[in-house]
Amino acid sequence: MSFVDTPTDSEYEDRLEYPFHSDPYGSDNDSVYSVELEDLDIDALQDEVSVLFGQPCIDISKLNEGGFHKIYNLLMMDGSEYIARIALPSYERYKTESEVATMKYIEQHTTIPVPKIIHYDSTSHNSVGAEYIIMSKVQGVRLCDVWNKMSTAQQKDVLSQYIDIVLQLKSLEFPQIGSLYYNERYKSFEIGEAIEMSWFLDERAIISDVHRGPFNSTYDYLQSAIQKESIYVKDYGSKSDQQHDLHDLDALSRIVTSLTQSQSYPSSETFVLCHGDLHSSNIMVHGSTITAVIDWECSGAYPLDNLCNYPIWLNDDAKTTSEQSISNNHMRDFFKAEMESRCPEFIDIIERDSSLRLKDVYHCLFAAFWDRERVHDVVRCLLH
Repeated sequence: MSFVDTPTDSEYEDRLEYPFHSDPYGSDNDSVYSVELEDLDIDALQDEVSVLFGQPCIDISKLNEGGFHKIYNLLMMDGSEYIARIALPSYERYKTESEVATMKYIEQHTTIPVPKIIHYDSTSHNSVGAEYIIMSKVQGVRLCDVWNKMSTAQQKDVLSQYIDIVLQLKSLEFPQIGSLYYNERYKSFEIGEAIEMSWFLDERAIISDVHRGPFNSTYDYLQSAIQKESIYVKDYGSKSDQQHDLHDLDALSRIVTSLTQSQSYPSSETFVLCHGDLHSSNIMVHGSTITAVIDWECSGAYPLDNLCNYPIWLNDDAKTTSEQSISNNHMRDFFKAEMESRCPEFIDIIERDSSLRLKDVYHCLFAAFWDRERVHDVVRCLLH
Protein backbone atom coordinates (compact mmCIF):
# COMPACT_ATOMS: atom_id res chain seq x y z
CA MET A 1 0.00 0.00 0.00
CA SER A 2 1.37 3.42 -0.86
CA PHE A 3 0.99 6.53 1.23
CA VAL A 4 -0.67 8.47 -1.57
CA ASP A 5 -3.55 5.98 -1.64
CA THR A 6 -4.78 7.25 1.70
CA PRO A 7 23.15 -8.33 11.91
CA THR A 8 26.50 -9.43 10.59
CA ASP A 9 29.51 -10.11 12.90
CA SER A 10 31.61 -7.10 11.96
CA GLU A 11 33.30 -5.17 14.73
CA TYR A 12 31.28 -2.01 14.39
CA GLU A 13 27.95 -3.82 14.49
CA ASP A 14 28.94 -5.58 17.69
CA ARG A 15 29.07 -2.11 19.24
CA LEU A 16 25.58 -1.20 18.09
CA GLU A 17 23.50 -3.42 20.32
CA TYR A 18 20.27 -1.50 20.72
CA PRO A 19 17.65 -0.74 18.06
CA PHE A 20 17.27 2.61 16.40
CA HIS A 21 14.96 4.99 18.31
CA SER A 22 15.12 2.63 21.26
CA ASP A 23 14.81 3.92 24.79
CA PRO A 24 17.18 1.70 26.78
CA TYR A 25 15.06 2.38 29.88
CA GLY A 26 11.65 2.26 28.25
CA SER A 27 10.28 -0.42 30.57
CA ASP A 28 12.02 0.54 33.80
CA ASN A 29 10.27 2.17 36.71
CA ASP A 30 13.23 4.45 37.39
CA SER A 31 14.29 5.73 34.00
CA VAL A 32 17.27 8.05 33.95
CA TYR A 33 15.26 10.29 31.63
CA SER A 34 12.17 10.49 33.80
CA VAL A 35 11.26 13.74 35.48
CA GLU A 36 8.45 14.57 37.83
CA LEU A 37 5.30 16.18 36.48
CA GLU A 38 4.92 18.98 38.99
CA ASP A 39 1.52 20.04 37.65
CA LEU A 40 0.05 16.54 37.22
CA ASP A 41 -3.35 16.35 38.90
CA ILE A 42 -4.48 12.73 39.24
CA ASP A 43 -7.82 13.77 40.72
CA ALA A 44 -8.48 15.89 37.63
CA LEU A 45 -7.59 12.93 35.42
CA GLN A 46 -10.05 10.80 37.36
CA ASP A 47 -12.75 13.43 36.84
CA GLU A 48 -11.98 13.70 33.10
CA VAL A 49 -12.17 9.94 32.67
CA SER A 50 -15.45 9.74 34.59
CA VAL A 51 -17.00 12.33 32.27
CA LEU A 52 -15.52 10.64 29.19
CA PHE A 53 -17.07 7.25 29.96
CA GLY A 54 -20.21 8.50 31.66
CA GLN A 55 -19.51 6.56 34.85
CA PRO A 56 -17.24 6.97 37.87
CA CYS A 57 -13.58 6.04 37.61
CA ILE A 58 -13.21 4.35 40.98
CA ASP A 59 -9.46 3.74 40.96
CA ILE A 60 -6.30 4.95 39.25
CA SER A 61 -3.12 2.97 39.84
CA LYS A 62 0.34 3.53 38.40
CA LEU A 63 1.52 0.57 36.32
CA ASN A 64 4.85 1.71 34.99
CA GLU A 65 7.09 4.59 34.08
CA GLY A 66 9.21 4.76 30.97
CA GLY A 67 11.54 7.31 29.49
CA PHE A 68 8.78 9.67 28.43
CA HIS A 69 5.53 8.44 29.97
CA LYS A 70 3.85 7.46 33.19
CA ILE A 71 1.38 4.61 32.66
CA TYR A 72 -1.79 4.35 34.75
CA ASN A 73 -4.54 1.73 34.94
CA LEU A 74 -8.06 3.16 35.04
CA LEU A 75 -10.76 1.08 36.75
CA MET A 76 -14.36 2.05 36.03
CA MET A 77 -17.47 1.42 38.10
CA ASP A 78 -18.67 -1.34 35.75
CA GLY A 79 -15.36 -3.20 36.10
CA SER A 80 -13.96 -2.18 32.72
CA GLU A 81 -10.35 -1.03 32.57
CA TYR A 82 -8.44 1.42 30.38
CA ILE A 83 -4.92 2.78 30.13
CA ALA A 84 -3.78 6.39 30.53
CA ARG A 85 -0.40 7.36 29.07
CA ILE A 86 0.74 10.60 30.69
CA ALA A 87 3.46 12.31 28.67
CA LEU A 88 6.47 13.66 30.53
CA PRO A 89 7.81 17.03 29.36
CA SER A 90 10.01 16.35 26.35
CA TYR A 91 8.75 17.52 22.96
CA GLU A 92 5.39 19.17 23.43
CA ARG A 93 2.44 18.35 21.20
CA TYR A 94 4.33 16.73 18.32
CA LYS A 95 5.19 13.49 20.12
CA THR A 96 1.65 12.87 21.35
CA GLU A 97 0.00 13.82 18.06
CA SER A 98 2.37 11.63 16.06
CA GLU A 99 1.83 8.64 18.36
CA VAL A 100 -1.95 8.98 18.07
CA ALA A 101 -1.86 9.45 14.29
CA THR A 102 0.41 6.44 13.81
CA MET A 103 -1.78 4.13 15.88
CA LYS A 104 -4.90 5.27 14.02
CA TYR A 105 -3.14 4.80 10.67
CA ILE A 106 -2.08 1.29 11.67
CA GLU A 107 -5.63 0.49 12.77
CA GLN A 108 -7.09 1.73 9.48
CA HIS A 109 -4.58 0.21 7.06
CA THR A 110 -3.38 -3.05 8.60
CA THR A 111 -4.47 -5.94 10.78
CA ILE A 112 -1.63 -5.26 13.23
CA PRO A 113 -3.22 -5.27 16.70
CA VAL A 114 -2.78 -1.97 18.55
CA PRO A 115 -4.61 -0.41 21.50
CA LYS A 116 -7.62 1.66 20.45
CA ILE A 117 -7.28 5.41 20.98
CA ILE A 118 -10.33 6.65 22.90
CA HIS A 119 -9.33 10.23 23.75
CA TYR A 120 -6.22 12.38 23.89
CA ASP A 121 -5.07 15.90 24.70
CA SER A 122 -1.82 17.06 23.12
CA THR A 123 -1.43 20.13 25.30
CA SER A 124 -0.43 20.32 28.94
CA HIS A 125 -2.63 23.41 29.39
CA ASN A 126 -5.54 21.42 30.74
CA SER A 127 -6.97 20.43 34.10
CA VAL A 128 -4.74 17.34 34.24
CA GLY A 129 -1.60 19.43 33.81
CA ALA A 130 -0.03 17.15 31.20
CA GLU A 131 -0.48 15.70 27.73
CA TYR A 132 -2.24 12.36 27.90
CA ILE A 133 -3.76 9.55 25.86
CA ILE A 134 -6.63 7.33 27.01
CA MET A 135 -6.63 3.97 25.24
CA SER A 136 -8.06 0.50 25.53
CA LYS A 137 -6.34 -2.00 27.81
CA VAL A 138 -5.12 -4.98 25.82
CA GLN A 139 -5.17 -8.55 27.04
CA GLY A 140 -1.93 -10.35 27.82
CA VAL A 141 1.58 -9.82 29.14
CA ARG A 142 4.80 -8.52 27.65
CA LEU A 143 6.56 -11.02 25.43
CA CYS A 144 9.86 -10.33 27.19
CA ASP A 145 8.37 -11.69 30.43
CA VAL A 146 7.36 -15.06 28.99
CA TRP A 147 9.55 -15.71 25.92
CA ASN A 148 12.04 -17.95 27.71
CA LYS A 149 9.19 -19.90 29.31
CA MET A 150 7.57 -20.73 25.97
CA SER A 151 7.89 -24.02 24.17
CA THR A 152 9.67 -24.14 20.82
CA ALA A 153 6.31 -24.47 19.06
CA GLN A 154 4.96 -21.40 20.86
CA GLN A 155 8.06 -19.35 20.03
CA LYS A 156 7.74 -20.28 16.36
CA ASP A 157 4.08 -19.32 16.44
CA VAL A 158 4.96 -15.89 17.83
CA LEU A 159 7.72 -15.39 15.25
CA SER A 160 5.34 -16.25 12.42
CA GLN A 161 2.95 -13.55 13.65
CA TYR A 162 5.87 -11.15 14.08
CA ILE A 163 6.85 -11.73 10.44
CA ASP A 164 3.32 -10.87 9.37
CA ILE A 165 3.48 -7.63 11.38
CA VAL A 166 6.83 -6.62 9.91
CA LEU A 167 5.72 -7.36 6.36
CA GLN A 168 2.59 -5.27 6.84
CA LEU A 169 4.79 -2.39 7.99
CA LYS A 170 6.95 -2.93 4.91
CA SER A 171 3.87 -2.55 2.71
CA LEU A 172 3.19 0.96 4.06
CA GLU A 173 5.29 3.18 1.81
CA PHE A 174 5.79 6.93 2.14
CA PRO A 175 7.42 9.63 -0.01
CA GLN A 176 9.56 11.13 2.76
CA ILE A 177 11.38 10.42 6.02
CA GLY A 178 9.67 11.66 9.17
CA SER A 179 6.90 10.92 11.64
CA LEU A 180 3.24 10.52 10.82
CA TYR A 181 0.61 13.15 11.65
CA TYR A 182 -3.05 13.73 10.87
CA ASN A 183 -3.93 16.97 9.08
CA GLU A 184 -7.33 18.02 10.40
CA ARG A 185 -7.77 20.62 7.68
CA TYR A 186 -7.33 18.19 4.80
CA LYS A 187 -8.55 15.12 6.70
CA SER A 188 -5.51 13.12 5.69
CA PHE A 189 -2.32 11.66 7.10
CA GLU A 190 1.00 13.31 6.28
CA ILE A 191 4.71 13.06 7.05
CA GLY A 192 6.16 15.79 9.26
CA GLU A 193 8.89 16.33 11.84
CA ALA A 194 10.85 13.26 12.90
CA ILE A 195 10.09 12.28 16.49
CA GLU A 196 12.90 10.32 18.11
CA MET A 197 15.04 10.65 21.21
CA SER A 198 18.15 11.76 19.36
CA TRP A 199 16.24 14.84 18.17
CA PHE A 200 14.67 16.08 21.41
CA LEU A 201 16.57 14.70 24.41
CA ASP A 202 18.01 17.33 26.77
CA GLU A 203 18.48 20.70 25.05
CA ARG A 204 18.18 19.22 21.55
CA ALA A 205 14.47 20.04 21.56
CA ILE A 206 15.18 23.79 21.67
CA ILE A 207 17.80 23.86 18.90
CA SER A 208 16.15 25.99 16.23
CA ASP A 209 18.75 26.26 13.46
CA VAL A 210 18.21 22.77 12.08
CA HIS A 211 15.66 21.12 9.80
CA ARG A 212 13.69 18.40 11.63
CA GLY A 213 11.77 17.00 8.70
CA PRO A 214 10.20 15.81 6.62
CA PHE A 215 13.24 14.75 4.60
CA ASN A 216 13.32 13.80 0.93
CA SER A 217 16.30 11.46 1.21
CA THR A 218 18.45 9.52 3.64
CA TYR A 219 21.29 11.92 2.83
CA ASP A 220 19.21 14.95 3.88
CA TYR A 221 18.05 13.21 7.04
CA LEU A 222 21.48 12.10 8.22
CA GLN A 223 23.19 15.38 7.39
CA SER A 224 20.53 17.29 9.35
CA ALA A 225 20.98 14.90 12.27
CA ILE A 226 24.73 15.49 12.18
CA GLN A 227 24.21 19.25 12.00
CA LYS A 228 21.85 19.09 14.99
CA GLU A 229 24.35 17.10 17.03
CA SER A 230 27.18 19.46 16.09
CA ILE A 231 25.16 22.44 17.32
CA TYR A 232 24.39 20.58 20.54
CA VAL A 233 28.08 19.78 21.10
CA LYS A 234 29.10 23.41 20.53
CA ASP A 235 26.37 25.00 22.64
CA TYR A 236 25.67 22.44 25.37
CA GLY A 237 28.28 19.70 25.25
CA SER A 238 31.35 19.13 27.39
CA LYS A 239 34.02 21.67 26.47
CA SER A 240 36.78 19.17 27.22
CA ASP A 241 35.34 16.70 24.69
CA GLN A 242 34.17 19.23 22.11
CA GLN A 243 37.03 18.93 19.62
CA HIS A 244 36.97 15.15 19.83
CA ASP A 245 33.19 14.99 19.31
CA LEU A 246 33.13 17.46 16.42
CA HIS A 247 35.88 15.49 14.68
CA ASP A 248 33.74 12.33 14.90
CA LEU A 249 30.66 14.13 13.58
CA ASP A 250 32.63 15.59 10.68
CA ALA A 251 33.86 12.09 9.85
CA LEU A 252 30.28 10.80 9.87
CA SER A 253 29.26 13.57 7.49
CA ARG A 254 31.98 12.56 5.06
CA ILE A 255 30.95 8.91 5.33
CA VAL A 256 27.32 9.78 4.52
CA THR A 257 28.40 11.81 1.49
CA SER A 258 30.65 9.03 0.25
CA LEU A 259 27.99 6.34 0.63
CA THR A 260 25.16 8.28 -0.99
CA GLN A 261 27.30 9.34 -3.95
CA SER A 262 28.61 5.86 -4.70
CA GLN A 263 27.47 4.11 -7.88
CA SER A 264 25.93 1.30 -5.85
CA TYR A 265 23.58 3.70 -4.04
CA PRO A 266 20.00 3.38 -5.38
CA SER A 267 18.66 6.22 -7.51
CA SER A 268 15.34 6.05 -5.68
CA GLU A 269 14.65 5.17 -2.05
CA THR A 270 11.82 3.36 -0.33
CA PHE A 271 10.61 4.70 3.01
CA VAL A 272 8.38 2.45 5.09
CA LEU A 273 6.69 2.65 8.46
CA CYS A 274 9.06 1.60 11.26
CA HIS A 275 8.00 1.10 14.86
CA GLY A 276 11.28 2.34 16.28
CA ASP A 277 11.59 -0.16 19.11
CA LEU A 278 9.93 -3.41 18.04
CA HIS A 279 11.36 -5.24 21.03
CA SER A 280 9.73 -8.00 23.03
CA SER A 281 8.90 -5.46 25.76
CA ASN A 282 6.57 -3.70 23.31
CA ILE A 283 4.78 -6.83 22.14
CA MET A 284 1.86 -8.12 24.21
CA VAL A 285 0.91 -11.79 24.07
CA HIS A 286 -1.81 -14.04 25.44
CA GLY A 287 -0.51 -17.58 25.29
CA SER A 288 1.32 -17.59 21.96
CA THR A 289 -1.00 -15.05 20.32
CA ILE A 290 0.22 -11.49 19.81
CA THR A 291 -2.55 -9.28 21.18
CA ALA A 292 -0.97 -5.86 20.60
CA VAL A 293 2.09 -3.92 19.56
CA ILE A 294 2.44 -0.95 21.90
CA ASP A 295 4.56 2.19 22.36
CA TRP A 296 4.50 3.87 18.93
CA GLU A 297 5.76 7.21 20.23
CA CYS A 298 8.99 7.28 18.20
CA SER A 299 7.81 5.61 15.03
CA GLY A 300 7.88 7.00 11.51
CA ALA A 301 8.76 6.54 7.87
CA TYR A 302 12.39 5.50 7.41
CA PRO A 303 14.54 3.70 4.84
CA LEU A 304 13.62 0.07 4.30
CA ASP A 305 17.03 -0.98 5.67
CA ASN A 306 15.97 0.23 9.13
CA LEU A 307 13.03 -2.17 9.19
CA CYS A 308 15.00 -5.18 8.02
CA ASN A 309 16.50 -6.80 11.11
CA TYR A 310 16.32 -10.08 12.95
CA PRO A 311 14.04 -9.86 16.01
CA ILE A 312 16.01 -7.89 18.56
CA TRP A 313 15.32 -10.27 21.44
CA LEU A 314 17.09 -13.08 19.58
CA ASN A 315 20.42 -11.26 19.88
CA ASP A 316 22.79 -12.57 22.54
CA ASP A 317 24.09 -10.21 25.21
CA ALA A 318 26.18 -10.43 28.36
CA LYS A 319 23.29 -12.03 30.28
CA THR A 320 22.56 -14.72 27.69
CA THR A 321 23.21 -18.25 28.92
CA SER A 322 24.71 -20.90 26.65
CA GLU A 323 21.33 -22.66 26.53
CA GLN A 324 19.57 -19.42 25.56
CA SER A 325 22.21 -18.74 22.91
CA ILE A 326 21.53 -22.11 21.28
CA SER A 327 17.80 -21.38 21.36
CA ASN A 328 18.35 -17.90 19.90
CA ASN A 329 20.37 -19.32 17.02
CA HIS A 330 17.69 -21.91 16.35
CA MET A 331 14.96 -19.27 16.31
CA ARG A 332 17.00 -16.97 14.09
CA ASP A 333 17.36 -19.85 11.62
CA PHE A 334 13.60 -20.39 11.76
CA PHE A 335 12.93 -16.68 11.26
CA LYS A 336 15.33 -16.56 8.30
CA ALA A 337 13.75 -19.57 6.60
CA GLU A 338 10.21 -18.29 7.13
CA MET A 339 11.02 -14.77 5.99
CA GLU A 340 12.94 -16.00 2.93
CA SER A 341 9.90 -17.99 1.87
CA ARG A 342 7.66 -14.92 2.15
CA CYS A 343 9.98 -12.00 1.34
CA PRO A 344 13.50 -12.88 0.14
CA GLU A 345 14.34 -9.17 -0.17
CA PHE A 346 14.06 -8.77 3.60
CA ILE A 347 16.82 -11.30 4.30
CA ASP A 348 18.91 -10.01 1.40
CA ILE A 349 18.94 -6.57 3.03
CA ILE A 350 19.84 -7.97 6.46
CA GLU A 351 22.77 -9.97 5.10
CA ARG A 352 23.93 -7.49 2.50
CA ASP A 353 27.72 -7.75 2.32
CA SER A 354 28.89 -4.22 2.96
CA SER A 355 31.54 -2.93 5.31
CA LEU A 356 29.85 0.48 5.43
CA ARG A 357 26.09 0.98 5.62
CA LEU A 358 23.99 4.03 6.25
CA LYS A 359 22.04 2.13 8.90
CA ASP A 360 25.22 1.91 10.95
CA VAL A 361 25.73 5.66 10.64
CA TYR A 362 22.18 6.08 11.88
CA HIS A 363 22.83 3.87 14.91
CA CYS A 364 25.99 5.82 15.57
CA LEU A 365 24.06 9.10 15.64
CA PHE A 366 21.60 7.58 18.09
CA ALA A 367 24.53 6.62 20.31
CA ALA A 368 25.90 10.15 20.10
CA PHE A 369 23.93 11.37 23.12
CA TRP A 370 24.37 8.13 25.02
CA ASP A 371 28.01 7.12 24.79
CA ARG A 372 30.48 9.47 23.09
CA GLU A 373 33.36 7.04 23.40
CA ARG A 374 31.27 4.40 21.73
CA VAL A 375 30.68 6.77 18.82
CA HIS A 376 34.41 7.32 18.48
CA ASP A 377 35.05 3.57 18.34
CA VAL A 378 32.34 3.07 15.72
CA VAL A 379 33.61 5.93 13.57
CA ARG A 380 37.10 4.45 13.70
CA CYS A 381 35.73 1.09 12.56
CA LEU A 382 33.69 2.69 9.79
CA LEU A 383 36.71 4.54 8.44
CA HIS A 384 39.08 1.60 8.45
